[in-house]
Amino acid sequence: MKHTADGGRVEIAGRIEPRTRALALVIRDDGPGVPEAELASIFEPFFRGTAAKGTDGHGVGLAIARSVITLHRGSITAANRPGGGLAVEITLPV
Repeated sequence: MKHTADGGRVEIAGRIEPRTRALALVIRDDGPGVPEAELASIFEPFFRGTAAKGTDGHGVGLAIARSVITLHRGSITAANRPGGGLAVEITLPV
């Protein structure tokens, strides 16, 4: 929500992957996305990307999310959407 413009959209979708017995949650927004060079770093503790300048935060939220999800034998990834925005996918075993 923080990086999506006023009136922008954030969507959350879930699905069960029967083959892998996993729950996949996808969170998508229509914000500016993340510069490609920074995508690999957004889950690192205290990383604040160029788009985060001027916003509140300390760069630990996604790092904490990754730690918790990993402890539950899951994964989290992020990718820019072709039409703009970011998609974050969380996968957890069922």
